[in-house]
Amino acid sequence: MEKQGFGFSWVHSMEKLPNMDLDGFHGMVLYFHHKEISEAALDAFDSFINDGGGALALHSATASYKDQKRFTDILGGKFTGHGPVTAFNMMPASTTSPIFGCISEFQVVDELYLHDLQPDIDVHFNALYKGQKIPTVWTRLHGDGRVCYACPGHRAASMRVPSYQRLLSRALTWITQ
Repeated sequence: MEKQGFGFSWVHSMEKLPNMDLDGFHGMVLYFHHKEISEAALDAFDSFINDGGGALALHSATASYKDQKRFTDILGGKFTGHGPVTAFNMMPASTTSPIFGCISEFQVVDELYLHDLQPDIDVHFNALYKGQKIPTVWTRLHGDGRVCYACPGHRAASMRVPSYQRLLSRALTWITQ
């Protein structure tokens, strides 16, 4: 399928990675919630990113494979909980971000995920939760690769918000450079 200049192949499980030829791919979109991953699949994922591939992790990807520290370290955060589906503002952490600087504050109605975060993430958007800024979009480097996480994704309506679509497009461009 071709969409906005990106070619996509659908894979239903990370377990397929060890048997795939990933040389023609520049990035992966992780949009799932699974409990277990084999060492072979985790090795293939780690190698892909470490060798210059990219990953855009959406919503529940950080709640996946929570017992695999290496996976959550690659993503930059480990899910610790969320409140109810509610409206929250996605507030830019900076207006000078070369990746997302052109995207202004916008609102989604979704689950706001809370995380234990790696110290090397670069936060691009926050939301307020109980008076504290909670990172909702971050990036990090892993070896020669790039990783971006974006929190919204529990509800399909979040994916239809034009500003969020722009953000995801910018994230895909960045992870595949």
